[in-house]
Amino acid sequence: MDEVDPVDLVHPHLPRNFRQRHAGFNRRGLLSPDRQVERLAKDFENQGGFTERLYRVRSTKRRNLK
Repeated sequence: MDEVDPVDLVHPHLPRNFRQRHAGFNRRGLLSPDRQVERLAKDFENQGGFTERLYRVRSTKRRNLK
């Protein structure tokens, strides 16, 4: 009997090379929720929240139109 790749069981509708790459990211912890939350917190501290960034973009655009 052929060995079944666990990635095929979880995401059978995705292309095989994508599933293998995604599984590799998971094994290395690159898709870890903890790392994602840490990154979001760091981005928020450095760049502000959505409203702050939106205000900056719109203000810059208005200044450039005048």
